[in-house]
Amino acid sequence: MRIKADARGSFANLAIKTAQEHYQAKMASLQEDIAMADAAIAAQASAIAATQTERDAAAVQLDEAQEASIAAQNAWVEQTSVAANMEKDINGFGSIAARRMASVDAAKAKLESIRDAIQKFRTLDAGAPTAAPAEAATEASKAPAVVGEQAAEAAEAAEA
Repeated sequence: MRIKADARGSFANLAIKTAQEHYQAKMASLQEDIAMADAAIAAQASAIAATQTERDAAAVQLDEAQEASIAAQNAWVEQTSVAANMEKDINGFGSIAARRMASVDAAKAKLESIRDAIQKFRTLDAGAPTAAPAEAATEASKAPAVVGEQAAEAAEAAEA
């Protein structure tokens, strides 16, 4: 290219012209490749943006699912505690019922003994002898002590 175009020979001019055409063709090809690369980059950027949007939506759903799971687990723990407390209460009913039945049986026995004592006093009050005088006196002296003991046991049972 140091020689002026009109001073060159035909072969040199043809060689330069062909080189310039190849240069122009290569430049056009490279510009086309750049345009296609730009389009591919834009498509990938769009795909990345869509994927990030999907990822963000999935993260929100995951957070909501985890919160729901935690709430369900908390409710389960609460209900399990309630059930355990109820089971404990139900298991305790047997011993409570047994104590109360024993108290009722004791109270029934005391009531029967008091009724017997009342009947004996009525019989004595009416003047009909039911037993020997010494035996009646012994029974009469035992009755107030038995009634006092029974009243104390009934009070203890009521407190339990």
